[in-house]
Amino acid sequence: MDTLHRSNNTLLYRTMKQVLIAGVSAGMALTAGTAHAIGECPIYALQDNGLNNTQFFTVEIDPLTQETLTTNLGPEYPGLDVEGLAIHPTTGELFATSGDDPTLAEDIGVLYKVNKTTGELTRIGKAYDGEISALAFSKDGAHLWGWVDRQGFIEIDPETGVGTMLVPVPDLMIEDITTSLDAEGHNILYGVAGNQLYAYDVDAEVPEIINCDSLPSEAEAVEMLADGSLLYALHSSGDTQIHQFDLDEQCKIINTTTIPTQYYDIEGLAVPSSCAGDCPPGEWQTAVDSFDDASDAIDGHTVFGGNSYEIYSLSMKQEGNQVTVVIRANLPLTGNMYGGRNINWGDLVLDFSGNAKAGAVFSNQSNTGVYGVRFSGGNDSGVSQLGLYEVTSLKYVASANYGWQHLKQFKDYALGAGASPSLGDVAIDSSYFTKFDQKSQVPTSMANGLFVSGLSTPSATALEDYEVDLSGAFLDPRSDMYNVTSQDGNPPDIYTISFSFEKTPEMTGDFVAYLFTECLNDGVALVGHFDDCPDEE
Repeated sequence: MDTLHRSNNTLLYRTMKQVLIAGVSAGMALTAGTAHAIGECPIYALQDNGLNNTQFFTVEIDPLTQETLTTNLGPEYPGLDVEGLAIHPTTGELFATSGDDPTLAEDIGVLYKVNKTTGELTRIGKAYDGEISALAFSKDGAHLWGWVDRQGFIEIDPETGVGTMLVPVPDLMIEDITTSLDAEGHNILYGVAGNQLYAYDVDAEVPEIINCDSLPSEAEAVEMLADGSLLYALHSSGDTQIHQFDLDEQCKIINTTTIPTQYYDIEGLAVPSSCAGDCPPGEWQTAVDSFDDASDAIDGHTVFGGNSYEIYSLSMKQEGNQVTVVIRANLPLTGNMYGGRNINWGDLVLDFSGNAKAGAVFSNQSNTGVYGVRFSGGNDSGVSQLGLYEVTSLKYVASANYGWQHLKQFKDYALGAGASPSLGDVAIDSSYFTKFDQKSQVPTSMANGLFVSGLSTPSATALEDYEVDLSGAFLDPRSDMYNVTSQDGNPPDIYTISFSFEKTPEMTGDFVAYLFTECLNDGVALVGHFDDCPDEE
């Protein structure tokens, strides 16, 4: 039996972030180009008819009409009492477990594989002697976990079906479980019992009750989406809907939306990870620095503006977790030779901490939220590989590169020469660069860090809409006075340095990104923001 429902709750199509669930576009305009078509991305579910009759079904939403289609998946299985449902995050295989009310005792606590096209069941093996009411994979698919009512938390081998007790909990009846990763990368197991939501840190082994608003009624099915919101279904004859809500930091229920079905006793939900569609590209975020504030030494004179150390702009664009960086400057990627030494780029520092501030990350202590990118192989960075790092400590390298002692010295000399010293989005004498008035040294490069990921060449599509107005950037006001030749930059070439890296989930929200030459002859700072998934306007 197929039933077509018309959903009038347009909030569903506006509030879901980061994922494309069954054809619903996350935080974007709902269009055929961004949403899944019918048949491409179903929500899998199972209904408990009577005491122990099981009906698998799918729920899909047409991205054009916003109509909800509920379709039975295979026949009803009388007397089988299937209770748990889970889908492998990478293979897409669908699994199910039985409860303790099947017609045959040998069918208690059995693991099955479900054909996603026909609903046909393949028995894998008996997992445990008891009702396995809930089933969930870890986010990486390495573990299949289940809950045995009034017995506890088990792990099941999906190849053999054999279950092993991990945490005995003899008094708790959990109706369904789902998993998520926290900010530290720990697997968090969520379970619903009645109208309460529980959480268990599998890696730290810390159970706790989550401080959520009580669900309106007894819930029997839950599924965590990629954006951290929760799908759930209630055991209520008057409620034939799948609900979705977002959780804020206090785990309160916000932005509740509904997906209509014809079933009121849904025992399990499973959403393919492939339903999490690619994020649309974000907008370019650019900081443009002064065109006349870089210093250089020419014929024994310190001069400012338009020379081989001038930095013009720093730009970043996010596409999902891929970040593309573009630097426009007169300093090439390989640096310049001066006094027999290669004067190169510092490392790109990205500070998501909100409170670290540049000068506060000199220490050898962990600075949560501070990241660095080594993109030039010839620089004085303390890390070896090119790539993204979680910063442990930063260092000042200007004195070893014939550079300025500190930013105040640089600023005072630039103003005295009639230049306009700046750092783009952050004032050069800002409190961000701590103790500016006390002549602090600016940490330009990483001293130590934990390698996160390598660098890649940006795709042509990532750069196709890049545009920064650098008219006037070739101006070299010192040419006539100091007889500058083309060899030392008359006019200097403007180099475009670009690279991409994969950001971590923690690199989300507001940040300050800054970059200096190793000699502190110029720098630029960008105040930006990365989303979990940037919305397409």
